[in-house]
Amino acid sequence: MPDRNAAEAVQRIPGVSIERDQGEGRFVAVRGLPAQWSSATINGNRLPTAEEETTSRATAFDFFPSELIEFVEVSKALTPEMEGDAIGGNVNFITKKAPDDFVFNANLALGQNELADGNNYSANLLYGDRILDDKLGFLINATAWQRDWATDNFEPRRGNDGLGIYRLELRDYTGTRETYGLNGSVEYQLEQGNVSASAMYGTLIDDETHYKHRMRFDKDRAELQHIRNELITEMTGFEFAGEHFFGYDKTLNWSLSSYENEFRYGNTPNSEDNSYFVVRFDQKNVGYEGLEDRDTGKNYAYNTIDGGSDPWDQISTHLPSGFSFEPSQMGLSWVELYKIKVNEKDKIVAALDFEWQLNNDLIVKVGAKYRDKERVARFSDEFYAWDTEKYGAAPTLSDFTLADQPDQVII
Repeated sequence: MPDRNAAEAVQRIPGVSIERDQGEGRFVAVRGLPAQWSSATINGNRLPTAEEETTSRATAFDFFPSELIEFVEVSKALTPEMEGDAIGGNVNFITKKAPDDFVFNANLALGQNELADGNNYSANLLYGDRILDDKLGFLINATAWQRDWATDNFEPRRGNDGLGIYRLELRDYTGTRETYGLNGSVEYQLEQGNVSASAMYGTLIDDETHYKHRMRFDKDRAELQHIRNELITEMTGFEFAGEHFFGYDKTLNWSLSSYENEFRYGNTPNSEDNSYFVVRFDQKNVGYEGLEDRDTGKNYAYNTIDGGSDPWDQISTHLPSGFSFEPSQMGLSWVELYKIKVNEKDKIVAALDFEWQLNNDLIVKVGAKYRDKERVARFSDEFYAWDTEKYGAAPTLSDFTLADQPDQVII
């Protein structure tokens, strides 16, 4: 498939859309409904979910390389043999299985990201064959993709009147993303059917640095946030399956599988406090210009459509002429450790299906499915402020080693 992850692979199908993160596909939605209203499966098995910012049942697929996928099945209406847990529909990713003939493919690509001032590479290896008079087939598929990326944006927040902007954020993001995948499959042909075993692994490691400048119009202060985090998503899966034919009109399918999905932060700031790590500094008494107090008790910025002076797509910082972010005037406000670890397992999934084709117009299907699931999620949001009574005045930004932000000299 030409796309780089499983989510982007299905965006070409009518009625299917995706949600993106930093330009890359993440969640899959069917028929325009929210992603959590649809189900996503691999080889027919509902996947465990583990994601940073949501406790919903939507599965993030940016960790799963498209090179491991043979084809995709989209069902916009659930049929009786499918699990009835989706309103929007189902997207089923079928991984590559043992081939009919010898196959060997190797790909290597290198590139440069000019805007991010970084590089990227990708590599993929696929090898499969059949032996023992073509009774035993096997396949192994490994892939790796690393890329440097950078984005920027601005985000306004509205005040208590619903119109005025009390906070304007200028954001810069830089980072390196690594995606790795491994898929293996073995199949043995019986006289009337086959048995198979497969294993898969996929992971996304996203090492990010965020820089945020916040104009707090309502507080007359400027805030600088430096954010570091390493986001790790990791999934493993195993399956044993069989397909058996009884005559020309009866088929029995069975499978035993296990899947595990985990999200966690890396060793930032250290191996004991794995977290989304934020440090904030404040510069007070900025003296913003051109703000209004429309009987709210606060000074806000307003867009032109609301009778203000700022175009909707070019909101001013309203900083006074000659203002600069001065490190010696920016005091330490707080340190935040936002900690998340989510692990969800389908310890065992057992399925049995029997199909009997009575005639050309009627097929009878019966089946059963069992799942033993376990989910462990830990969340905490810790803030640490400087104790001025015990330690005196808080340190300022000038007490630390300074660096320019991407493509701009702010400090």
